[in-house]
Amino acid sequence: MIAFSSIYSVFSAMQSDGIEYGIVPIENNTHGVVGETLDLLGESDLLICKELIMPIRHQLCSKANDLTKIKRIYSKDVAFSQCYEFLRQSDLENAEIIPVSSTSKAAQIVLEDDEAAAICSAMVSTVYNLPIMFKNIEDSKYNQTRFIVVGKDKVLKSGKDKTTILAETKDEAGALFKLLEKFKLHGINMTKIESRPAHDKSKGFKSRFYIDFEGHIDDENVVSLMGELEAVKWLGSYPS
Repeated sequence: MIAFSSIYSVFSAMQSDGIEYGIVPIENNTHGVVGETLDLLGESDLLICKELIMPIRHQLCSKANDLTKIKRIYSKDVAFSQCYEFLRQSDLENAEIIPVSSTSKAAQIVLEDDEAAAICSAMVSTVYNLPIMFKNIEDSKYNQTRFIVVGKDKVLKSGKDKTTILAETKDEAGALFKLLEKFKLHGINMTKIESRPAHDKSKGFKSRFYIDFEGHIDDENVVSLMGELEAVKWLGSYPS
């Protein structure tokens, strides 16, 4: 396994022939979708091969032996929002909150700073030999993140699959309704829809839609559906 400092760097590294798969977060059950991942999927040729749902546990790690000595806290921005109550109720209210590209980067910085702490996973703590001051500081014990495995090749049917597409609609009344109606007519169960700004910023506030639905790209009803859709990009079919 190779660790990268950002979601973008994972997608970038996948252009190399030496790396077969990448794992990136796509959605948290508390704070919603990871916009960067959705946007990069739309701009790359990589396909979703698998999804993984994992519990997220955050630890406060530092070489300091007292909370009052911590002047700076480093972590990924979303980790701060997931640990808001702990930070608010502890003796860290005066510490500077400093977002960085990843929790791994936060741990690296804290290794060189005796007045700093990192919010990171227990695995990151172990990798960098950084002592854990407080365990499981996330606000919700049900905190989960959905990760996706991205690769270059199509995944064969498993019999229980999910497909993700990116679709754009015309700028006219009822355009989204017409798109969604096609799923009903083909007997396809949509499990998620998420809007993101169009890649072409000259289009102003026009949106595109990321859609998850049950089925594989090779299923007969999905083939029929895709044949009726305009301005659509297939992002992968994978076991659900």
